[in-house]
Amino acid sequence: MRVSELQSPNCWSVLAQSVQGASHVRRGEPNQDAIDTRQGAGNNPPLIVAVSDGHGSPKSFRSGCGARYAVKAAISECERLFCTGATNLTAIRRIAERQLSNAIVGEWERLVWGDMVDRPFTPRERRHFVAQFGVEAWRALLLEPLVAYGATLLFAFAARQYVVLGQLGDGDIVTVTNEGCAARAFAADPRHFAGETASLCLKDAVKSFNVAFRVLKQEIPALILLSTDGYANSYQDDADFMSVGPDLLAMLREESVESVQRDLASWLSEVSSGGSGDDITLGVLCLLKVQ
Repeated sequence: MRVSELQSPNCWSVLAQSVQGASHVRRGEPNQDAIDTRQGAGNNPPLIVAVSDGHGSPKSFRSGCGARYAVKAAISECERLFCTGATNLTAIRRIAERQLSNAIVGEWERLVWGDMVDRPFTPRERRHFVAQFGVEAWRALLLEPLVAYGATLLFAFAARQYVVLGQLGDGDIVTVTNEGCAARAFAADPRHFAGETASLCLKDAVKSFNVAFRVLKQEIPALILLSTDGYANSYQDDADFMSVGPDLLAMLREESVESVQRDLASWLSEVSSGGSGDDITLGVLCLLKVQ
């Protein structure tokens, strides 16, 4: 499939890739990011992309699992709230702004509690944790066990008339116009520095959620990019990272979607190796015209 200029959003493409960070490869650690997508039949809307970054810290020793549950919760709740019922844009906006974050956090917590019932913390996990943080820290964890599954979340739900974007924690959602102008969907959160981030595991997770509802009228994005923080952190200059979206859009117009998808893993691995060394996960929604 060869793509060129933007048209009315009735032809959707999605790219998705997650790679193990170079430093994780060296230390024998797993990829703790997760990504999943859903798309309507025949490349039609709605299209959902969800990306999560498990914290990977010793205190969040099940964060890879937490990331998988995060993308599962985002997709299932977007489908439940937007794919059935309300069709009026005002009602849909109200759902997005007032119900969605609560629903996703609640579903994530339900999945995590279910996992803990099925797989209680093991003696091995306890020994490793206590060796690093002590018995009192383990007792504190048992009072707030969701910390073990800590993860961030980015998602995009794209319908014919609107998009809903959501972010909890670090990472980036970047929109690119048809002319190649890139902008972040949400302002930078001052709490995200030195490895600190908002998280699904925190008590104020719902309050930390950013959700944006955008009606697709004149300013239809040609591309929406979602990436875990390992991607932006691999660039010394933020301007260099912000050029990724426009460059990817230009590439999609010159090559096939399948060709770009085929090369994504090697590109992202190279970026991680030369940059942050962290896992990198990238999801891209394209509203492009098929020739």
